[in-house]
Amino acid sequence: MAVSNKELVCRCFPRSKGVAAWLGEFHRTHPQLSRLAGEDLIRKVLVLADDFDRAIANAPASLEGDGWFEGIAAIDRKLRLLLESEGVTIVEAGPGMAFDPREHEAVVSVPGTGRADGEIVDEIRRGYRLRDRVIRPALVAVASAGDGDIADGPIN
Repeated sequence: MAVSNKELVCRCFPRSKGVAAWLGEFHRTHPQLSRLAGEDLIRKVLVLADDFDRAIANAPASLEGDGWFEGIAAIDRKLRLLLESEGVTIVEAGPGMAFDPREHEAVVSVPGTGRADGEIVDEIRRGYRLRDRVIRPALVAVASAGDGDIADGPIN
């Protein structure tokens, strides 16, 4: 019969209820510590995924159909499947969507777009969610009120 660590501590130190309580608390929080370590690793892998995005998006037309380039694209697909299998999903942030501060981070305000104030104009960097939590907001450009004209006269 296997004896748990908590039972062993309680048998060896019957008056050390504090140690047993601490050990029980550690076992309850241990999965959370593991999850946080995994989340940190996923954040680091997302930086690598960004690099793949930029490399593939900016590949010269002469590489189209090249076996080496197709291999790089296949590695990118595997990376995306791995992230998906861990519960990572993309935060939607396309042009025309409403800005949501829980999922988006506005880094530039663009006047004169003809779009409603606060509407997303462009996605600058993809955002990600891990299961039900945003772990990296999407960086976006948002429309601002006004027509973008420069005011007449000197600026004081």
